[in-house]
Amino acid sequence: ENMKLTLKQARVGAGLTQEQTAEKLGVSTITYNGYEKDPSKMQVARLLTFSRETGVDISMLELEGKR
Repeated sequence: ENMKLTLKQARVGAGLTQEQTAEKLGVSTITYNGYEKDPSKMQVARLLTFSRETGVDISMLELEGKR
């Protein structure tokens, strides 16, 4: 079982705040905060941008919602 990174771990690892990440994705900080709670809400285009901005491959991200 390979360990996947949460959006928060990827963001923090890239040295980004929630506000900076939201801005890069073109969403409000509140919306981005919701993505960290439930990544399954994130559209593919935003995921691709997130991956590029954090340098973390999409396959390495934990994208399931909280159970």
